[in-house]
Amino acid sequence: MRIRIQAILAAMRMVPLLRSIATEIKERTRALAELEARHKALARERRAHSVEVWEIEARLIDERRELRRVEKELARLGWYVDECYPQPVLLRCKASAPGLTWRLDDASPRRAPFDAPV
Repeated sequence: MRIRIQAILAAMRMVPLLRSIATEIKERTRALAELEARHKALARERRAHSVEVWEIEARLIDERRELRRVEKELARLGWYVDECYPQPVLLRCKASAPGLTWRLDDASPRRAPFDAPV
């Protein structure tokens, strides 16, 4: 599949925004993992720590909602998170230049087939 030069240039101009979004996704994913671990530990003793469990559940709801919001923003830009490669966050372009990928540590988007690991 040929990727148009204009699409690559447009993707390169998006790198600062993609970096910001990918960083937020990474931080929220890490926060969710930590909250879920704390929730699981406290849920066993629910009566003893019920207020803290409820607070963690509320924070989990907030983090999940914000993560969905960020993923929707990414989708509006024509990109999505590739769940097969969560660390570092790997974004794939689905709109103007399918076949482009971008990782949090990349300087610019690069070409990769959708079914191949990057």
